[in-house]
Parts: sequence; C-alpha cells; structure tokens
Amino acid sequence: MTSRLFALPALLLAWGLSLGIWWHLGRPVPLPDLPTPKLECVSYSPYDGDQNPLIHIFTVPEERLRASLSSLKQYTDCIRLYSAVGVYPDVVRVAAELDLKVMLGIWIGANDALNQREIEEALTLAHAHPDTVKMLIVGNEVLLRREMSGERLAGIIRSVKERTSLPVAYADIPHFWQKYPVVAEATDVVGIHLLPYWDDPTPFSIDEVQDHLRRLAGTIHKQFPDKPLLIAEVGWPSAGRTRGGAVPSLVNEARFVREFATWAPREGLSYNLIEGWDQPWKREPEGTVGGYWGMIDRNLQPKFPLQGPVSEWPRWRQAALFTGIVGSLVVGAALFARRRIAPSSWLALGVLGALTGAALIGVGEMLDTIPITTFGTIGFAALGVLTAASAVLLATHAIEGPSAWLSEVRPAPFSRLVEWVKAPFYPLGPSIRLGLLHWAVAGSAAVVTLALAFDGRHRDFPTVGYLIPAIAFLVHAWRSRRIPVNGARSEEAWFGAILAIGAPLTIDWHLNVEAILWAVTSIALAVPWLPYSLREAKRLAALARGSRPAAEPTARTAS
Repeated sequence: MTSRLFALPALLLAWGLSLGIWWHLGRPVPLPDLPTPKLECVSYSPYDGDQNPLIHIFTVPEERLRASLSSLKQYTDCIRLYSAVGVYPDVVRVAAELDLKVMLGIWIGANDALNQREIEEALTLAHAHPDTVKMLIVGNEVLLRREMSGERLAGIIRSVKERTSLPVAYADIPHFWQKYPVVAEATDVVGIHLLPYWDDPTPFSIDEVQDHLRRLAGTIHKQFPDKPLLIAEVGWPSAGRTRGGAVPSLVNEARFVREFATWAPREGLSYNLIEGWDQPWKREPEGTVGGYWGMIDRNLQPKFPLQGPVSEWPRWRQAALFTGIVGSLVVGAALFARRRIAPSSWLALGVLGALTGAALIGVGEMLDTIPITTFGTIGFAALGVLTAASAVLLATHAIEGPSAWLSEVRPAPFSRLVEWVKAPFYPLGPSIRLGLLHWAVAGSAAVVTLALAFDGRHRDFPTVGYLIPAIAFLVHAWRSRRIPVNGARSEEAWFGAILAIGAPLTIDWHLNVEAILWAVTSIALAVPWLPYSLREAKRLAALARGSRPAAEPTARTAS
C-alpha cells in the first residue's frame, strides 16, 4: 500500500511535464514587426484541397475564389497568377471586384499551341481589366524545366511586348538569368526566384538567410543594372522536413516574411511572396513541405499576424490537456495493477505517460499534414497504434519490475511469424505478440531509413512516431539480455544492419538536429537485432574465406 502513495508524485510529474512541454512549444515568440500594414504581393493559386492542376484542369466555384481572395486582402492588395486560361479569367474578374492588383502570368512551355492560347487570353484579360492587371510575366521557370532555349524564349517575350504597354517580365532562378542574358535583354523587368529552403547542397538557417538573399539579389542587379529587379518568388515553409540548416516552422515562416518584407523595399526591390494560401496538392511533387508556404491555411484562416509575437503551437493548452490525460491513464493503470511498484518505476510511469501523450499528438499532426493517399493515412494511423502498444510494453516493464515475466521472452523470429500468419488461429503467445510489434516498428523504420538515405530530398523524418517504440525495445532488450542469443535469424540480421548502417546516411548536414534525431532513433531500433547482424557478418566472412561456418543452434523463444 505504501508504494501506491508514489502514484501522486507520478501523476504530478506527468501533468508537470505535459504543461512544460506544450507551454514551451506554444509560448509567444517575439518577432520584428512589419513596418507596413500589408505585403507588396503574394502568389495565388485557386486550387482547393488536393486538386492537382498538373494532372487535371479543375473548376473552382466563384464563392470559393471570392472567399480565398477576400481572406488574402488582410495581407496584401496584389496577387501573382501563373496562367491566363482555365479558371484564371474568373480569378482576374473577382480580383478586380475586390480591388486587388494582378501580376498576370502567361504559362509558357514546350507546346506552341498552348503557349499561343495563353498569350491571347492574357492580352485579352489585360485589355478588359486595365486598372487591375499591372504586369505580364511571360513564362515561369521555363529554362529551369529545360523546355526551350533562351533565344526562343526571348523571342516569345519580345512578341508579347510588341502587343502591350504593360511592363513585361520573366521569372526564374538566378542561375538561368546568368546563363541566358538574352532573356534579360528582351524583358522590361528581371524576375528572380529566391527560395532558400531549396538551395543546394546545404540551405542556410533562418538566422543567416536574409544576408544570403541580399547577396543573391545584389549579384543579379550588378549583372543587369539597367533593368528593374523583381523578387518574383520568395518565402519559407511552415511545415515539412528540415534541409540542412533550414527548419520549416510557423515561427520561422513568420520571421522570414517580416524580415524580408522589411529590408527589401528599403533597398528598392519589388517582391512577391509565395504564397497566398497553402496548396496541399503540392505535397505530391515536392513532399510535405510543398503544401505549406501560404499566408493563410487550407481552411482560409490566417497562419500568423504581421505584427506582434507568434506561437508555434497556438493550441498548446488543448495539447497539454490531452497529454496530461494520457499520463493520468498510464499512472491509473498502474494503480489498478495492485502490485508493489518501486518509487523510481512510479516516476518512470509519469514520464512515460507525458511522452506518450506528446508522441500521439505528434503522430496526429503528421497524420494531418503528410499523407496524400489513403494508404499513407492508414500508415500514419498505424504508427499511432504502434506508439500506444509500445507504451503498454514499457508500462508493463515498469509495473512488473526487473523480474517481470517479459524479461524471459524474446520477440519471435521472422520465420516463426510467417508460420503464424499461415495459421493465424494458433495461440498468440507473448513471443509472437512481441515479434509482430517489433517487426511492424523496426521493419517499417528500416524502409524509411533506406528511403531517407538514398532519396530523402522530399521525405519527412517521422521520428516522433518511432521514439516510444525505440525506447520500449531498448528497455526490453536490456531486461532480456540474459537469454542466450541463439540462431541465425538472417532477416533480423539484415534489417538490423540496414537500420544501423543507413542511419548516418540520412544526415544531410552535421547540424541538422531533425536528421540526427532520426539517425539516433534508427540506431536504437537496430540495437536488439545487432547481435544477429554480427553473427551474419561472421558467417559471410567465413564463406568469403572459403570455410564452412559452424551450424547454429535453433533460436530459443518463450511463449
């Protein structure tokens, strides 16, 4: 009975950690205020939700156009469009009614017929709305996409200039302006895209990025001193993976926008921020980060103000409440276990409850922001289930103590799990349950590690979903260390090697904290399987020497 008195400090610890974690994440961060009430211009795409204009032309109801453009009015009086056909004539008309100025884009590509259609429609719109359309931008990253030569593009730009009195620009990244000066000769305005998050090989951090942008803009201005310079795209994402020193976050997006929009006008630079509102469809070509560059979210709610402090987690109180409730459930379950629990284990249960609650919120956030397909949604939902199941494993070890029956059980080998799948009505003993959990976690993590190591540019680090499982299997491996490591377990050996060897390859920069945390988590998940990896390495070495390895005894597992 005395030991149960420690449930109270465990409960207080769980709630204290819950409040502390989320207060820290949700605290208002002071940022420099924007000196002007509005931004100069923002990119606007009318597509809603997962409507992907790259694969299908969508119609957008006028009321939705009006709602999104009206929401943007609080941020700007100007929008940049990228096309003049399809739904865009409606966009221009609604923008004119809302007294928004338009930088009208003419989408240029490899198809001459479509190019001509874009040009004719843009000139018609410009003539119909002379007080709204203030500039024509002929082509967007055409050279970057390698869809035509600089000379041919310059000819198209000149043909448009001959038919309008509006300023005519082209927009692309600085490299292609430097490579094709003939394009600058054809334009009235040089439009450059500065998206430092995508810089290679290592993007700058939020602390260094403004100086970097000044240098890039200055370089282009020196090359074309007689041409007005327009920063045609510039911005920072609020969600997605960290690349090098570039950390996407709500606070960092707000800071970037305010700092850039403060110094750029002082140096005589016109600018257009990307973008007006979040475009979830861009997650498919660009990864999660592609969908979160907007000033307003997909529900047309402002993401941050232009003055005053900004909170990364405005709903931190609700998050703290949820985390505290999960902590209470973990501690309460231990009370109902009616066992004598050591004081240190009670405190561990309090910590476990708070971490589990926070991890579940993190998985929920990933579930809301990352998945594109139903399969992805199911996958992240399953990750939440695995987090909860791993928390149960940890709680059982804490409640049972060092002599827990679980300490005498190793996860069943993969071969035995295959046998169970073939006969699923066979009794599901603890060894099978542990094996299924371990393979679901570590097997999927190995796939993620491989993907991040060799194709990680657009992939997220799902560390928060694997943190509790990694701790659970480390604890279990330590508690069951006295069980002999018998048998080859070649599947576990290879997946353990993938996790351990692939982990450092996922780090794209030595100061990328998010990448480092994933690498550590990946290695932690590999640890229980590394003894089998070592045995497999010895076997392969023996084969390479031409000797026959000694026969391995069958793995012993308890069920």
